[in-house]
Amino acid sequence: MDISQRAERPGGAAPEVPLRDVIEAFLEQARDGVMVTDRDDRIAMMNRRAEELFGYERRELVGKPVRVIVPEGLPRPAGADPHQEATALLPGRRKDGSVVPVRIDVSYPAEGGVLAATAFLRKAEAPLRTSNGPRAVDAQPGGPPPTPEAMVDLLTGLPGRVLFMDRLSVALAGSARRSTRVAVLLLDLDGFRLINDSYGTATGDRLLTAVAERIFGALRPGDTVARVGEDEFAILCDDIAREEGAATIAERVHGAVGSPYAIDDEELVVTAGLGFAVSGGDHSPEALFHRAEEALHRAKARGRGTLAGAGGETEAPVEETSPSGPVPEADSAPDVESEVVPAAVASGESVQAPQDVPHVPLAAPSPQPDASDETNVFPVVPSWEADAGDDLARALELSEFRLIYQPIIRLETGLVAGVEALLRWNHPHRGVVSPGDFLADAEESGAIHAIGSWVLRQAVADAERLQGAHPGGAPLMLSVNLSARQLADPNFADSVRGILAGSPVDPGTVYLEVGESSVMDDVEGAAAILRDLRATGVRMTIDDFGTGFSSLLHLNRFPIDFLKIDRSFVDTLEQNTGSANIVTAVIAMAHALGLPAIAEGVETDLQLYSLRRLGCDYAQGYLFARPQPVDQVVALLASDPAW
Repeated sequence: MDISQRAERPGGAAPEVPLRDVIEAFLEQARDGVMVTDRDDRIAMMNRRAEELFGYERRELVGKPVRVIVPEGLPRPAGADPHQEATALLPGRRKDGSVVPVRIDVSYPAEGGVLAATAFLRKAEAPLRTSNGPRAVDAQPGGPPPTPEAMVDLLTGLPGRVLFMDRLSVALAGSARRSTRVAVLLLDLDGFRLINDSYGTATGDRLLTAVAERIFGALRPGDTVARVGEDEFAILCDDIAREEGAATIAERVHGAVGSPYAIDDEELVVTAGLGFAVSGGDHSPEALFHRAEEALHRAKARGRGTLAGAGGETEAPVEETSPSGPVPEADSAPDVESEVVPAAVASGESVQAPQDVPHVPLAAPSPQPDASDETNVFPVVPSWEADAGDDLARALELSEFRLIYQPIIRLETGLVAGVEALLRWNHPHRGVVSPGDFLADAEESGAIHAIGSWVLRQAVADAERLQGAHPGGAPLMLSVNLSARQLADPNFADSVRGILAGSPVDPGTVYLEVGESSVMDDVEGAAAILRDLRATGVRMTIDDFGTGFSSLLHLNRFPIDFLKIDRSFVDTLEQNTGSANIVTAVIAMAHALGLPAIAEGVETDLQLYSLRRLGCDYAQGYLFARPQPVDQVVALLASDPAW
């Protein structure tokens, strides 16, 4: 798409906005450095964060070859598909001549136009630290930084999987000579994807960095911690002795990670599964790591916040501990002679940290929600019973779930054009509970599939009544939210097709909403899933749009029908120039792609005035109506209100 094009609202009612201004508005909102190049590999645009990364002002670089700041040039996709993307860790050169390791993610658009590539640039946010070796980034001064797979995770600054396995091999060789033991601990955060979905990937990244700091602080001098997966960490403990065994270290790390985190003015509480294994006489690095993986799988199978381990040469299982206490393993005989298994564990008691190490609870209780606030967003980890999956299944059986609906207004006419279905749980003890307080448990337990099917089936059933009350019989949009786990279900499209087949509701009036972050983790996979859903006849909406610049590059690859502007921008529309710019950019971009835009969270007349002036197509929020039960919405529609 040529950047000289202008974005227009279909029909030409809204003021034209140069597409370059739209792109630049997104550039300035991006959390990473962003650089756009032309067909000659020269820099066409860049944002403030890219300036900070390389130490240049953009006026010094625009029109210059990319190799001025990335000597090896941008990475290229391996295949011939022009939509392919490429990622690499390359040395970047700053204005002062210093070298900075830069992770570069590049998206290449289709042929045509003047833009060739958009690169996202990020440097390590923490120094590489291992307590038993040099910093990998500093190992070869002045040379290219090592690849992330082999050496270092740029986000946390910790070793990657390959470096960890190399150090494990060295540790095992040394332990064989000294007749000592080596332990591998694997820690995996519970429900981390929900944190990304609820708070954004930037908050998720900061949480991962904070978790790495907690783990590192709980270890002994000489231990190594690495990041080996999206939310998985590996720990290597050498020279395990009776006075401080692997189980004690595991308990201390587990407790440290479970303490609350203060990130971006939010208090996040996370739990983690932890599995550990101790070397025997003939363990290879791969075999020992695999034993730790098995222990982690056992811990995760027991539920949130659980740890499990295996003994040394005898491989006797260690008792598992969880927030509710130790969980005995059936038909197992603990190895009471093992150096790494404290007697307390063998006897069924939970492991206690040494007296000089303060005890940290595995998880702090969540604040109690305000049941009267329909828009309340609750902490990621709920504080109710460990069998939340069973509780959710029971709630479905006892019809404790209900749907409420918020009207969607067409701003050109001021009339109701649709409704959004919102789920609530009438909990017998906690009152009205919003999805933010139980979605993590629903996804992890698998209950989300049954709940999601019920939501869509009930919403479609209610749509018949709502459509009948809509003045003039005009088609009424029905918007239903999807979770990331539903979107990943390969059978979900068939489920949608089956629900719609038994209803007289026109599938073309049903809009399924997916969060922007849900489709960005795997662009190709998400595009295929959205195409399958679109084939059922329903329409698709990207929710919370504007929180990440990267999705702009992929919009034309998704079969979507609406863009919904994130409420955070609408909230500050009156006071924040940056929010006004991004709202303008989102609306202009939507119209450039032939899509209408919806603003959510509209609460004031001034916000409504601004959105109309900017050419926004639809809006919803408390200014028009609060979410209401279906009977009240039927009455509202019958009164034919206008705003």
